[in-house]
Amino acid sequence: MFILSNILIIVGLTVLGWLIGVLLNYLADILPAEPRKWQSVCPRCQTPFSLKNYLVLNSCRNCGQGRSRRVWIVQIASVIGVISLWVFPPDRFGFLWILPYMIYIALVAIIDIEHRLILHVVSLAGAILVLPLGIAWNGWLATLIGGLAGAAIMFALFYLGELFRRAVSRARGNAVIEEALGFGDVTLTAVLGLMLGWPKITFDLVFAILLAGLVSGLYMFWMAVRRNYQPYSAIPYGPFLLIGALILIYMA
Repeated sequence: MFILSNILIIVGLTVLGWLIGVLLNYLADILPAEPRKWQSVCPRCQTPFSLKNYLVLNSCRNCGQGRSRRVWIVQIASVIGVISLWVFPPDRFGFLWILPYMIYIALVAIIDIEHRLILHVVSLAGAILVLPLGIAWNGWLATLIGGLAGAAIMFALFYLGELFRRAVSRARGNAVIEEALGFGDVTLTAVLGLMLGWPKITFDLVFAILLAGLVSGLYMFWMAVRRNYQPYSAIPYGPFLLIGALILIYMA
């Protein structure tokens, strides 16, 4: 009986993880689209995707275009993530409490990695989602201060980065220089500040800066070895903030 119940739990978690992967892939397809529509389409022929395209990952019925590598990675990672979260939930939050927040983190990371974009509508939804968790963890005052402090510190970094970008652009004859930070990083840090509270949001920022610097250095070294190095190329910053937040959720 014990073995049977565990098998049923694993099957249920697998189904739940797969459905969450469907939701993440669908939202990652439609939210960055301009103009935004609730109907996702094949990137090759623009034929609308059906629910079946997401549930079983079949190819486009019109042109035969297969689903992207990202779609497969998200589906598999969602199943593994849900099972792992059930087995190893954070000490202070139960599985059902923390699951919506993890879905939010995954959605932000997917869109930022793929499009270098953190959508304000996603940040607004995230703020509403994490506020109860932040208050339960930190209390009202620390939660609000964390959100305000996170937004203020990241806005200062964003402004300094913008000044640096403009100065380098002028020095290079008005060459186009990628933004190191976007305003979406400001709103994301505000959301994470509401979740982590004060002063934990400062630890998240320090960790993200250090990790981003390390990864950027390794990336530049790798590109230099391949003789494909491009100065002032930027990498998504949001995932580093999210990794730091996850570590604090489990360890703080």
